[in-house]
Amino acid sequence: MRLFCTWVLLFLSIVGALVAQSDSFAMQRVLQRYTEAYGVGRDAYALSSMSIEGTQELGGQVYDFLLQKKRPNSIRYRLTHGEKSVVTAYDGIAGWTQSEENGRVTTRRLTLEERIALKQEAIFEGPLFRHQERRSNKVEMVGREQVEGREVYVFKTQEASGRRSLYYLDAREPHILKVERLGADDVVETTIMYRGYKEIEGYPFAFEVETRVGEEVVSLVKIDSISPNAGLLSYYFRMPK
Repeated sequence: MRLFCTWVLLFLSIVGALVAQSDSFAMQRVLQRYTEAYGVGRDAYALSSMSIEGTQELGGQVYDFLLQKKRPNSIRYRLTHGEKSVVTAYDGIAGWTQSEENGRVTTRRLTLEERIALKQEAIFEGPLFRHQERRSNKVEMVGREQVEGREVYVFKTQEASGRRSLYYLDAREPHILKVERLGADDVVETTIMYRGYKEIEGYPFAFEVETRVGEEVVSLVKIDSISPNAGLLSYYFRMPK
């Protein structure tokens, strides 16, 4: 009996090691596929800028938007509705916002907290991209789940900035289907859903982005067009005088 129990324990330990090895291999494979989708056969940083246009629903109101990003960390976002417009931008150093309504223009500098948030949004690649080469962020695979009927790998990440998230990466396609931003005690503060992926010049982009706080949808973005490497000039992101 003791010999039998020893054999069972040995068998279970071998199975456990194989499962762990299988998960490690799956993690490497899916992360590599995700990285290759944005870098295979070309410089991994060949995507140097982008310009995105569409509509965004906020608080029951639909706005036209224009989002522009440029390496290494410049971003500009414009919302317009009728005679009203708001532009928010960050050039890598300074952040600012400018609103216009009925011909009246108001400009202010962003607070430190606002600049930090905008700087994070300006980053082109999330923590999963080239993780196996850089390892500048903490990434661990924590399970497998289903998101809207698709099997996903779930990765828990902690970026250099301290921001912690759960990334839900499609098991078959190099598509992030969901991101959950985590707060204290790993409580989910914000959920972002990515849908309707299309390839533009070989890069996969989600054409619908839904943001929830709890069960409430606070933003719904529908993209009309994406222009990779749009040739944006640096001064475009600087605060107007």
